[in-house]
Amino acid sequence: MDRASQALAQGVPPGVPDSYRALADHGNVPRSTLNYRARGRRSIEEKAQSQQYLKPWEEDVVVNITRQRPEADRLLQEQRSAGHHPVIHLNFLLQSATTHSQLGLAILPIDVKLITKPEDLYQWSISTAGKAALFNRQLSKHSTGAYIDLCNGVGVHFKAVPGEGAADYGQETRVVTAFDVPEKGREHFSCAREDAKEWHERFNAEVAKREALEIEMIGIKVENSELLADINALREAEVTRTDIKALREAEVTRTKEAREFLQITSRILQERALKASEDSQKITQAATCLKLGSNPLIRVEINEISPSFALVGDALIRLAILDTWFPSGASTGKEYLPRAGIVLARAEEGNNLVSDLASNNALNNVIEQDSLAKFVVKNPCQKDKLQRTTLASTTEAIVGAVCLPSQCYPLRWAEAIVPNRGSAPHHTAERKSRAPSHPAERKSQLLLIYKGLEWQRQGVLQLIGSITPGIFLDTLNCLDTA
Repeated sequence: MDRASQALAQGVPPGVPDSYRALADHGNVPRSTLNYRARGRRSIEEKAQSQQYLKPWEEDVVVNITRQRPEADRLLQEQRSAGHHPVIHLNFLLQSATTHSQLGLAILPIDVKLITKPEDLYQWSISTAGKAALFNRQLSKHSTGAYIDLCNGVGVHFKAVPGEGAADYGQETRVVTAFDVPEKGREHFSCAREDAKEWHERFNAEVAKREALEIEMIGIKVENSELLADINALREAEVTRTDIKALREAEVTRTKEAREFLQITSRILQERALKASEDSQKITQAATCLKLGSNPLIRVEINEISPSFALVGDALIRLAILDTWFPSGASTGKEYLPRAGIVLARAEEGNNLVSDLASNNALNNVIEQDSLAKFVVKNPCQKDKLQRTTLASTTEAIVGAVCLPSQCYPLRWAEAIVPNRGSAPHHTAERKSRAPSHPAERKSQLLLIYKGLEWQRQGVLQLIGSITPGIFLDTLNCLDTA
């Protein structure tokens, strides 16, 4: 234990301030060393004792003493040439000076101990009583003075003698003498030859094993390449399967959409066909009742006809009017155009046909000739003269007049403007000379409307008939199968 450790162990004496400075001054130790010991840093002596090596000056003393003995100096040089640390802890000295030379025991220097046990191969015989204290602790725990005493006292004040374990050791091994050298050399040579032969066999076995391993490695590499090819094929198959699955899902989605579309279309067509059938039955009943015109009790009102067929009839009449006013094929050349039984004057070029026939003045003349003025929507600001109307308002007025059952002149006019679908056109003068109201006129009016409804019904039936019967069921079955 150094002085700093001793000062820390003793503590601060009475009357001394409790500080490192006062303790360092009182113990005559450096303050930094005292601080290091307080933090647990060991001193150089403690490190040397724990690591079993000497301080530099102690090494020099041991080396100088060792060199005074030729045998110890030779061992020291051998250890230095072998790269060992020059600090031999006196083990080489003790081993060379006692065990090997005195007892003939083969003991390693590191195994030489100062404190021995009864079962060890050797014991220390101390001839000087004053040197007995050197054998109370191990070699690494001694100081420099003890090392000097050990170096000087080997073979003088103490020596090694055989222990209890030396008897067993002598039976197992014997000391090699000069007569045993040739025999020992021959045995060594034969042993070396056997060892060489054994190593050669081992080498051949290792070479054969290595060749077998290389062949096995080649097979493993081939198998590995095949497995990699299989893995790549499986990955490609997985990708293909994923793509096929995605395509199937997309196809199923499109099939569902097509199925829904066909179902909606089928439902719409069925509803239209059912509606057309119901309206046709109503019109047939109305026509059947009209055939019994002699019976004054049977009357059919126009309001009993389905509104949907009335709209369709209006559209057909409107198309007939426009077809009469603007006939096809009249875009070029000059010709006489019939309109409501009136022979028109020669028109100009085809590009002037619309401006001449569909002008406000021409439409106003049509209204005045056919007594349609009361059906025209008048401008409230204009009181005296009839307002000029447009093509759309005139067409709506004509359609509205046809739908009224009590008017005969618009009915005749409607019959006149539908030459291909009704009776032949009549002259304006003839239409004006006819009686205004007669049961036959009502019947003709209803028949005209019935014809329009019948055209619409036939068109719906043709639309339904153009579809192959059972196409929706077959399509749905195909979709279910897919």
